[in-house]
Amino acid sequence: MILFVRVPFVDASTDLVTPRVITFTSLLNFYGQPVGEVMVKVTPKKELFIQYDTIEPFLKQKLNEDALIKVQTFVQDGYLNSADLAAHQMSVELSATTLETAITIPKELLKDSGLYLFQTDGIIANTVKADDLSGFMNYYLSGSYLTGGGNGEDWFSSNVLETGLRYQKYNLFNDFSLDVGGGETDFYRLLSQLTYDFPDEGTRITLGDLSFQAFGFQSGESILGLNVSRDFGVIPTKNVRPIANQKFVLERASSVDVYIDGVLMRSIRLAPGAYDIRDLPLTTGVNNIQLVITDPSGRQEVINFNIATGISLLAAGEYEYSASLGVGSELSNNQLEYDTDDYIFSVGGDYGITESWTAGLNFQVRKNIFQFGATTGFGTELGLFGVEGAVSQHQALDTGFALRLKYDAFFDSDVHSLNAQYEYFTPKFTTISDTGIDNFVENPSGVEHRFDVFYNHLLSERLSVGMSANARYLYGNNFDYALSPSMAGVWFDTPASWNVRVTYEKDEDPETDEWRFFVSTTIPIGAWLNPNHQMSASYDSVDQRSQLRYSYNQNTGTVGGVGVFALAENNEDEDFVGSLSANYTGNRYLLTFDHDSLVDIDGEYLTLNRLGVQGALAFSGNRAAVGRPISDSFAIISVHDSLNESPVMVNKEVDGSYAVRSDFLGPMLLPDIVSYRAQRIEYDVEDLPIGYDLGEGGFTINPEHGNSYRLTIGSDANITALGYLYHADGQPVPLTEGKAVHQSDPSFATIDFFTNSKGRFAISGLKPGQYQVSVFSNPPHEFNLSIPDDAENIIRLGDIRVEK
Repeated sequence: MILFVRVPFVDASTDLVTPRVITFTSLLNFYGQPVGEVMVKVTPKKELFIQYDTIEPFLKQKLNEDALIKVQTFVQDGYLNSADLAAHQMSVELSATTLETAITIPKELLKDSGLYLFQTDGIIANTVKADDLSGFMNYYLSGSYLTGGGNGEDWFSSNVLETGLRYQKYNLFNDFSLDVGGGETDFYRLLSQLTYDFPDEGTRITLGDLSFQAFGFQSGESILGLNVSRDFGVIPTKNVRPIANQKFVLERASSVDVYIDGVLMRSIRLAPGAYDIRDLPLTTGVNNIQLVITDPSGRQEVINFNIATGISLLAAGEYEYSASLGVGSELSNNQLEYDTDDYIFSVGGDYGITESWTAGLNFQVRKNIFQFGATTGFGTELGLFGVEGAVSQHQALDTGFALRLKYDAFFDSDVHSLNAQYEYFTPKFTTISDTGIDNFVENPSGVEHRFDVFYNHLLSERLSVGMSANARYLYGNNFDYALSPSMAGVWFDTPASWNVRVTYEKDEDPETDEWRFFVSTTIPIGAWLNPNHQMSASYDSVDQRSQLRYSYNQNTGTVGGVGVFALAENNEDEDFVGSLSANYTGNRYLLTFDHDSLVDIDGEYLTLNRLGVQGALAFSGNRAAVGRPISDSFAIISVHDSLNESPVMVNKEVDGSYAVRSDFLGPMLLPDIVSYRAQRIEYDVEDLPIGYDLGEGGFTINPEHGNSYRLTIGSDANITALGYLYHADGQPVPLTEGKAVHQSDPSFATIDFFTNSKGRFAISGLKPGQYQVSVFSNPPHEFNLSIPDDAENIIRLGDIRVEK
């Protein structure tokens, strides 16, 4: 039920002055973003009307059902009166300066799902068309120098090349690795993949080397095959893939930085393989964890985990699915190997039955193994509940079962948070990753029951306490558990924070019971220097590990951005562990530097230094550019010859930072455009010639996966003509609209203009040529306007007397 509250209407919806009713097309903006074009009608009383069928698609997408029905009752003779909308908390205003219309809708009238990821161009106005043909090559080049460790001195180079070629909606990707060192050179393929998207259905087809989405107890695998999926939330990665709520797989040996609550707590070197986030150091008793994974070439990928349940519900009628068929693949001895006898089929999906109930089914089969499962999640006043179950069958083993129960509590405020999860596995439960029978024969360390619970209580804005617990019952009838009370707060009236966590672990062997202590604190150097500086320290009693960490980030990701991280550590095995990493974002490249040092308790030392450079070569249509690595869609942006002497910056921020800048190397490359989100590329021109008309000052795009654009800032249509219009009797032509039409270029857009109360007008966006100018006065007038090829940016026409 939507309650409309009538409020007094005290102001006009436009400041446009007109002596008669006028109708024209206007750009519609929603919270600063262009969303369509509407037909508007303005009266001499400054009343504003919107033709309903032109705004209806936007309203249907944004308004909830009750609000839309109410708005439809306001329609009279095909128009909406802005006064009726304003009286019901919806603001529609037309600017006399830009002739653009802005609409504001209170959040209680908006649709709740917010699922607009795959919206089409239908409601986006004046979007730039993407090129049909484009391509790129990202390069990640690095050279490393290793000393110590009993190996003397050695240098090696690890490099990755990522290539992409797009034609219309087809995207072909190929990744290669080039390793040089030890007198050997290895060049091998990492991935080949062809994708095709159906944006309206939110569906992607992938053919080639891929890994697929897992549902419930399913396991993800690398395959050579075909995948069809509809997934609104997952961004696919290449080196890292989540295989369950709390698991991930590394395809290559990588460095893993573990962040807890935004603070880097540990750097770990992991070999290729599958990992459970709950088994990594420092994750016991904590909930939100971010992993930053860096492969040998310096490529970075980020995955986030919630150690609690991660229950999610789909809107009613929405669904997600993934279906895959292929053969197993593995990167072994620097080459991709395919087992043509190892067929894998995996399918799963979820469906929103109601707004508070989502259910799904899943199935996987591999040689000698199959698994069938079901999932459901539902919301109540008490919280979110999730249930997952699965049955498996192995040719050489008995049938196995698994069950998972999940709960996220609802509270009236953020003072409390509570999550719990229970898991049960029979000894013979298998997934398609469990191809070795030995893992299931007399395996007393296998987990049969597992229970995890997390609770946090915010005592005040400056102090919180928490408790986490987990218990495990093993197949060997062993029982172990861990309790972790914690406390966190801030130091007095400073921005510095502290955290204390105590863990008691108990199992069947009393001699291995242990207390663990972990303490950490941030050091408020940002208050003394600036917020870009951060420092923290911690101690973990598990291996007597003490760490001091420092980081500095200034405009990371924009030109001139700098990031620095340093760590010093002492533990029971090493006297000193140190690392330093730094990166610099250039206009057309990224520079990285990494240093690692280790001195063990015997005095042996090891140092590794790595210097890297990253960039891209790209083309779109008939235009090419060099720049930073491309992550998804991109744009190649040229500057018109008329602005050669004016520096241009793209997507400039309020702090002066910007994404890319014009220079002597030709067109700019904007490399990090996010797909399936309507957006605007803004530009700023320094030392703009006086009177130069830049037009809209930006480009509106709505990219699909891998789209590319050719954009040009500035044009020869940069001339503004100023003058005064008079009737033949010498009286001014006031408050009147007109248009200018280029006589020799029918593709050149008609230019609209208005006169003020004294007949003064300005026609902007002209280019050289002959124009017929029509003035819609009473009586109407026409005159010819000639713009010479060598015209200045501003032409003063003086007084113009017009005849009928």
